[in-house]
Amino acid sequence: MKILGSDLLYPPTNQDYKRETFPIGVQRRALDGSMDTHVRATKKRWSFKVLEQGLEALLVPYLDGTPFEFEDIDEEEYMVVLTGVVPVAGYPSVAELSISLEEA
Repeated sequence: MKILGSDLLYPPTNQDYKRETFPIGVQRRALDGSMDTHVRATKKRWSFKVLEQGLEALLVPYLDGTPFEFEDIDEEEYMVVLTGVVPVAGYPSVAELSISLEEA
C-alpha cells in the first residue's frame, strides 16, 4: 500500500480497512412506481486506520481536494482525493490516523 508514492511501513489490518464501490448518477421513481436509474460511473471509496508514520503532515495539504496517487493493497493504482484525515488516539510516536479517500 502506497500513499503519495511512499510505502506504508504499517498497513492497516483487515478489521481497520474498508473499500466500497458506489454509483455516480441519479435514481428517481417513475409515475408507475418503478425505479428509474441513470448510472454514469462507479467510483471507489476507502476508509482505514493506520499508525501515524508521518502521514498527517504529508496529507493535510491535500484536504483542499487536490488529487494524488494511491496504491491499494491489491497493488492497483488510483487517483484519489482526501475526504478526511483524523487523529484517533495515542501518543505521537504510536498515534493512529483515520483516513478517508475517494476515487477522483
